[in-house]
Formats: sequence, structure tokens, C-alpha cells
Amino acid sequence: MTSKEKIGFGSGSFVGQISGNAEFFNLPEQEQAKLIGWANSCPITDELTDPNNTNPGRGPEAMRQRYAEINVWFGFIYREAQRLNPELAKQLLTSIDRHPDEPVGKYEIENVPSWHKDKISPMGQLAGYAIPRIFVEQLGTHKEGVTREILIERMDRGLAVVESAIIQAQTPLELLALTGEGLLDADCSSNDVLKHSLSLGWISEHNSPNTIEQYKEVMRTKAPRIWEAYSNLSEEDKAKGKLA
Repeated sequence: MTSKEKIGFGSGSFVGQISGNAEFFNLPEQEQAKLIGWANSCPITDELTDPNNTNPGRGPEAMRQRYAEINVWFGFIYREAQRLNPELAKQLLTSIDRHPDEPVGKYEIENVPSWHKDKISPMGQLAGYAIPRIFVEQLGTHKEGVTREILIERMDRGLAVVESAIIQAQTPLELLALTGEGLLDADCSSNDVLKHSLSLGWISEHNSPNTIEQYKEVMRTKAPRIWEAYSNLSEEDKAKGKLA
């Protein structure tokens, strides 16, 4: 069977290894979800794929679909960056060292590689985590009333924004800010962007307030409308929205 190490933790690349191995499809659904979650860099796959987890969007089937969807779009964005901005693409697929004053947050030791406590994988980093999720929000694949024709129109608008952002961005955080700002004109609300780019869930896993502060500065200069929306939120609003 395909090993997790061969898939690559947080690389977002799993389709070839899995689709080429028929044994994968004979695994229990939760094990399938956990393997795809490894590619996604999820550090708590046991918790999220648990069949007894009754929270909305959790459980083996829902998480298998969610992990796969996020991985596919991360891979697509990375390949577009390779084509349009190779230096940015290199940054997107490079693990980074954790800040010495920011020890790793929540994780299940058996579901992460040994280096997880020292480095953040590509899809674990704020941009790698948030951009594909925001893009999925923009597509609206899980929203009522989104027909195939509407989905195609949304995809055209979203891809145009992502392509423009890739060309302009010099860093992954700039790509995140530019993508979010551009998607305000393509079916996204500021809340759709903020709930992923300033997620307390991400903070709980990676404990990197320095990254959040860096992103807020980038957002202020590169995404003024999103920054304004965030700045106008009360502390109660932020807590309710689970925003950093």
C-alpha cells in the first residue's frame, strides 16, 4: 500500500500515488480519509475523521471529500504559479522553520512526521491553508442553487483573480491577500475570506501569531477592502467568527 511518507506530508500531491494503487480503494473509509489528510498536512486526522464526530462536515466521508477538494485546488494553484511565477511557486512548496518562541500547537503524534514540531509544511502554512479554502468558498460547490452553469461562471471569475494575484505576488502572504481582495469582486464576501485567512483553528494547530501579524500588515497594504472590513469588527464579532 502507498505509504504516507511517499505521499509527502503537506505536499498536496496524492492523486497519482493513490489513483495508481487499487489497494487504496479497499481501505476503510476513515483510512482513506486519513491518507488524503496526510497530504493535506492535517495534524488531527483521527479527531476529524472519527465516525463518531457529529460536528457538521466531520466524519470519514465528509473529511475525505474535503481533504481531496482542498488538495486538488492547492495543486492547481501551485502549478499555475510554476507557469506564471516560478519563484513564488518555489516558496509555496517549501516547508519553513517554526519561530523559536512559537512551539507547535495541537497535533496527534501518530498522524504527523517527526519534523512537524520544527517545521510547517507547505499546506500547513497560512497561505497554503487559506487560499484553496477561500477558492472553494468562491466556487460555491456546496451551496444551494449553484448549478453547473453557475459553477462554470464562478470558476472563470475565480481563476482570473488567482492568475492575476499569482503574477503580482512576491510572497505567499501577498498571494493570499491579493487573492482574497480580488475575490471580493468574484462571489466572495469579506467574511468568506477572513474566516480562513485569520482562522483561530489554524492558530490552534500552528501557534504562529507572528505569521498572523505579518499577514495583517500585508493585508493592510495589499487588500485594503478586506483590511477595512476586519478593522471594523468588534472583539465580540471576531470571537463569534473565530478570527485571530
